[in-house]
Amino acid sequence: MVSARFNAETEHAYFPYDLPWAVGRFLARVRPCMVVVLETEIWPNFYAACHRAGIPLVMVNARISPGSFSGYTRFARLAADALGRVTFVAAQTQTDADRFQQLGVPAGKMGVFGNLKFDIQISRSVSEQGQALRRVFSNDRLIWAAASSHEGEETILLHAFRIVLRSFPQCLLLLAPRHPERFAHVAELCSAAGFALTRRSERRPPGVDCKVFLLDSLGELLPYYACSDVAFVGGSLVPAGGHNLLEPASLGVPLLTGPYTFNFTEVMLLLAHANAVYVVADAEEIAARVVGLFGDANLRHAMGEGARRVFDGNQGTADRVVQLLVQLQAGSQVAGTAIGAL
Repeated sequence: MVSARFNAETEHAYFPYDLPWAVGRFLARVRPCMVVVLETEIWPNFYAACHRAGIPLVMVNARISPGSFSGYTRFARLAADALGRVTFVAAQTQTDADRFQQLGVPAGKMGVFGNLKFDIQISRSVSEQGQALRRVFSNDRLIWAAASSHEGEETILLHAFRIVLRSFPQCLLLLAPRHPERFAHVAELCSAAGFALTRRSERRPPGVDCKVFLLDSLGELLPYYACSDVAFVGGSLVPAGGHNLLEPASLGVPLLTGPYTFNFTEVMLLLAHANAVYVVADAEEIAARVVGLFGDANLRHAMGEGARRVFDGNQGTADRVVQLLVQLQAGSQVAGTAIGAL
């Protein structure tokens, strides 16, 4: 994906094991002028080596879930020693900033910058591709996208879909498992459940009798969200913490997710406040919400617009982070309270 996005402009290498000799060789080979760490990756030996070499180390989009915070507090001295070497922490939320401070980051080395995921760039062509897919799937069919599903979730989703079909027999389920190595297994689940299946890899449109379209490809999810009437985001019916709700939100699609969304707590609060998401726990509840949304175009529109407003109203983090990195690279002092306010 790095090669596809940036061609030869960016070199990719895997992160070294956090062992002193591996870290030392890595830094000697790469010779970075700055290290930018995304979210929560705390590697004591790597952080120490950067500090000794005088390499600025910045944590951006930084977050700590309740579970991770509990884990780090069990090794409080080690965490504090590592985090004390960080040049600056750009936290997603005030809650994250408070947790980092409790783990040892000085208040003057930290600020609240927001969530970079709000700054994903959605091309205008995505909506156009969604409209084209709509025509391929048939404009008369209601479409439910269930994306980023994990082991154990597809069985629940297929059960819910069977219930939905009783009220809307012509609807289509777009099913997109999270992990490519599970594509074949999920296809078998769909066939075993008795659903006529078409796979994206077959490169043919689903026929009128097709009930499940399996998105067994990577990097194509956005246009399929754009052509959907309702979206469920997985990793949330099982304790995986949920996946990115902001992609369908950016496209104005009403949202369903399970109860395990601890990776997106702040996003969930914003979407819930905007009445843009339903939290569902089992097949019956999923089916009831999908049927309700399929049967009420005004409700779908209201939820979708609420989701879009949340997305549009929280952009700008990328610009703040770039400003921070430019200042740090120039050797300027950065005040956490000055830049950190959203």
